[in-house]
Amino acid sequence: MIFPELKARCRERFLEVSTFLGFISNLEPSPEAIEPTSIEVKVLRGLFYVHLYSAMERTINDISETSLNYVSGKEIKFVDYTSPLLALALQDQIRSLRNCSATKVLQKSIDLFSIANSQEVSIISNTSLATALQNTWGATINELLQVFGISSQPISGRERSTIDEVVDKRNAVAHGRDSAAAVGERFRCSDLRMRYDVVYDLMARLVDMFDEYCSNKEFVTTEIRSTYA
Repeated sequence: MIFPELKARCRERFLEVSTFLGFISNLEPSPEAIEPTSIEVKVLRGLFYVHLYSAMERTINDISETSLNYVSGKEIKFVDYTSPLLALALQDQIRSLRNCSATKVLQKSIDLFSIANSQEVSIISNTSLATALQNTWGATINELLQVFGISSQPISGRERSTIDEVVDKRNAVAHGRDSAAAVGERFRCSDLRMRYDVVYDLMARLVDMFDEYCSNKEFVTTEIRSTYA
C-alpha cells in the first residue's frame, strides 16, 4: 500500500462518526419501550446525517487530492496519459476552447490536440476536482471513477441509493428544508448503522482502489508504465 496515511485518515473520520452513533444509541429507548423518543434523540439522529456526510465528502476529496498529488509527482507527459485522465490534464485548454470566439475555434482546436500529443510535462492541480466533488452524490463518485479511468468498477445500486439518501437528508437539515428532529424521528439507530456501514465500506474500498490504481501506474498507457518508476 502506497497511501497508508490516506487509509488511516479515512478510518479516523469514520470512527468518530461511529462513536457519535453509539452515543445516540445509548440514549435511544428500546423498540418495546412505552415512553416516546425524546426530542434530543431525534435531533441527534438527524444530525447524524450531517456528520456522516461530512466524513464521506472529506474522504472523497482526500482520495482525489492524494491521487492527483501522486500523479503530478511523476511529471507525466501529455502524450503518456490514459485518455480519461488526459481530459483533466487538458482542462485549461478545453476551457479556453469553450470560451473562445467562433473565429478562433479552429486554431484553439489545433492547439488542444497538439498539446495532447506533446512531450510537455503536465502538472494537474490537486484541487482540480474540488468544485465537482462538492455535494457528493452517487453519480459524483461514479464520475470520479470515470475521470481516472476506473469506470470498470462503478458503485453498486444499493451504494448509490444510500449515498443519495445521506446527501438528501444532510441537505435537508443543513439548508433548513427540514428540521433535524423531523429527519431523526423517521429512523432508529439500527437503521442509521446500516447506512453507516454501506458508506464506510464504500469509502474504504475506494481508498484501496485508488491505492492500487496509483501503485500500478494506471494513469499512463500500458506500454510506458515502467518508465515512470
